[in-house]
Amino acid sequence: MSRPEDIARLAKFASALLTAVECPRMNLRLPVVIVSLIAPAVALAQATRQNDQRLLLAGRLLRVEGTSLVIQPRWKPPDTEPVTIATDEHTKCFIDLDEVRLAHLKPGMDLSARRDAPSAEAPKPKLYIHVFTPGLTGTVTRVEAARVVLSVPSAGADASSIAVETNAHTKVHFPFAGSAYADVDVVGIDRLEPGMHVRVVPAEGVARRIFVRPKREPSTTPVGR
Repeated sequence: MSRPEDIARLAKFASALLTAVECPRMNLRLPVVIVSLIAPAVALAQATRQNDQRLLLAGRLLRVEGTSLVIQPRWKPPDTEPVTIATDEHTKCFIDLDEVRLAHLKPGMDLSARRDAPSAEAPKPKLYIHVFTPGLTGTVTRVEAARVVLSVPSAGADASSIAVETNAHTKVHFPFAGSAYADVDVVGIDRLEPGMHVRVVPAEGVARRIFVRPKREPSTTPVGR
């Protein structure tokens, strides 16, 4: 039952049963314990909705061979064999969330390959290729009209203060975790607050996009458990 298609079938069956339980015309009575087992499956179906993109592979693009991408996996030893991912006419490619064609992907780019969660209607969901260009990473200290002042880590002991210029075309993505792309909100720079961790693209000049990373809550779990 660990395969995605099996989970999708279970969730669909469970949803149908719940509908039957709620339909008085069918006069169907199920024990409460069965209903309690069905509900989590429906919740699972909702959690694996189509816009829930899942990471397949992250790494550096080595080359493009026809419609296939040859990628050196990240977090693997340097001598690890490259992985080839096949694309098709339905594949979507993005650079900093701007949709582009496959031909715009160049060797040396860091990318991630993702798919929507499988479902009974789409057992082989669409492939998404996301590329994020190098940017300026720092912590917001203040917002001054059209400027965002960041505290940026430096090689020395003290962080550098850098003012980032914005304009009417600057897009702020809030929040942005780097792992899910379907539900990113685009807001104005007035939503930026001191203490927020951001990545600005491009690293120099007027900001085109500002990605806000969610705050990490301190763990309450004791160490060793």
